[in-house]
Amino acid sequence: MTSSDPQPPLPIDPGVASPPPAIVAGHLHPGMLFLRFLDGLRQMIIPCAIAAIADLPWLIIAAIAFFMLAMIHAFARYITFQYRLTEEELITTEGILHRQERRIPINRIQDLSFESTIVRRIFGLVVVSVETASSQGAEARFDSLSRRNAERLREALFQTRAGADVSAGTVAEPPGELLIYRVSSGELTLLGLTNNR
Repeated sequence: MTSSDPQPPLPIDPGVASPPPAIVAGHLHPGMLFLRFLDGLRQMIIPCAIAAIADLPWLIIAAIAFFMLAMIHAFARYITFQYRLTEEELITTEGILHRQERRIPINRIQDLSFESTIVRRIFGLVVVSVETASSQGAEARFDSLSRRNAERLREALFQTRAGADVSAGTVAEPPGELLIYRVSSGELTLLGLTNNR
């Protein structure tokens, strides 16, 4: 047999089930690292100011060490966090030493809520929270996704749920947008300044 001959296919083990195909899959946006960097710098301002006024060099060293640990944690989360939406569930995995996998059945998911600060809006990023009927808070939280990927995930989720409802005999419409409160740019700026955001 020469190297140009086709290789026979490997036998498939009938005892091992293949994972269901992903409808949508992805990672966190790399802009999340820049946001974590800005957040770490903001948190270093007060300890460094206290250290400069009180002449405490060890406090500056501690603040830099905590900043570096926060950046390492953010980078580890960025490279390990993955999400997959299948026909049955939304799966998230993350972690290097402590690997964590969360599986949320799509029939339990009520909505994907988006949150975006002014800085995130500049970069086109949103924080996505998975809301379920049984949980008090968010069942899962995606730190930073691009707005386009977040919308695609939400649309795929509602289409998958609608397909499951059609096969079950009921059709559910995705919830429409509801205006709760409208604020002006001035009010939003004042709120951001007073919340230190």
